[in-house]
Amino acid sequence: MFCSECGKQIADGSKFCPECGKPLALPTEQEPKQDTAPPQAKKALPTEDVQPLEHCCMGAAVACAGAAVIALAMAKNALFFVINGALGALIFVLCYQKLQNKDYETAKSASLGLGVACGVLGMIGIVGNDFTGVVGLGACGALVYVFAKL
Repeated sequence: MFCSECGKQIADGSKFCPECGKPLALPTEQEPKQDTAPPQAKKALPTEDVQPLEHCCMGAAVACAGAAVIALAMAKNALFFVINGALGALIFVLCYQKLQNKDYETAKSASLGLGVACGVLGMIGIVGNDFTGVVGLGACGALVYVFAKL
């Protein structure tokens, strides 16, 4: 502790400054400090930052839908048709539209979940020597990029 008058160091609990004689106020018992920091606000993206993310989501949705149509036309794998079609629709509804409505938390969660789903589908497709594997991995990359930016 230091004297506010002369700046001399004073022993804790002193009533007067030994240098200049100024009376010192004794510290009173203080209540524990409460955290007065404002709560963290949700991250809001400016409009100009959202447009590339919307494009990524739309591209991933279109790629999945396109892979579904091609898989159906080739009659190669009906399961990949259903899965790709469903993923394309979910990406559009849960990522693209949520970004448009400025619901960034839902878009972030959905982009991660759907990105993982696309990645798993992509790996299964590649192991099964199916072209949809490349589409799945591409969609996975786009959605993980959206997740990282939100």
